[in-house]
Amino acid sequence: GIISSIENAFHATPELVCSGDALEELRICFYKNFEPRDCAHEKVSSRGCPQYVSLP
Repeated sequence: GIISSIENAFHATPELVCSGDALEELRICFYKNFEPRDCAHEKVSSRGCPQYVSLP
């Protein structure tokens, strides 16, 4: 899925923001030195996203 692809590429957990079945935002977080870091503070890293989303 999207999250595992980002985790493999950046070695960090992104955050997804959805509206209904559509992906609105994909957030990749960084430390001040531009090293990737986990965005999600909880185990669930997608806010309101279903298992399958449509891409714009």
